[in-house]
Amino acid sequence: MRIALASVFAALALTSVALADSFSSVNHVDANGNTITSPKQGCQLSAAINISTATTTQLIAGVAGQNIYVCSIIFSATGTTPTAQFTSGTGGTCGTSTVTLSGVIIPPAFFSIVDGNSTVLGIITAGQGFCLVSGGTPSLQGWIEYSQF
Repeated sequence: MRIALASVFAALALTSVALADSFSSVNHVDANGNTITSPKQGCQLSAAINISTATTTQLIAGVAGQNIYVCSIIFSATGTTPTAQFTSGTGGTCGTSTVTLSGVIIPPAFFSIVDGNSTVLGIITAGQGFCLVSGGTPSLQGWIEYSQF
């Protein structure tokens, strides 16, 4: 009887580990159509948005072999006809291998994209940075929450 119960408990332990493993990661598709497995650990990093000129600003630097998972973007916009567009790419201003992640946004005074359960602009390809292209005479302040894995 002890052997049978030990086998049952061992099987239950293995099942628990398998279930825990199945909930510890999630599959996503990046901007290039690649399936990426990311940790399901939430967004533990943040980056500031502080832009006062029409330019391309890198908000999150790319890291070789790591994807960027943007969970939320929150910013205020003032100025004369400010616009914002999100891109990814390599280089200090995402100027190489650029991928357009959003259309041109004409933000109201307060703008947010928030989703605590998934990415808001797709998974950024490994090694690429995350940038904001601003236009008009902008004054954009806010933050981004993200993971890099």
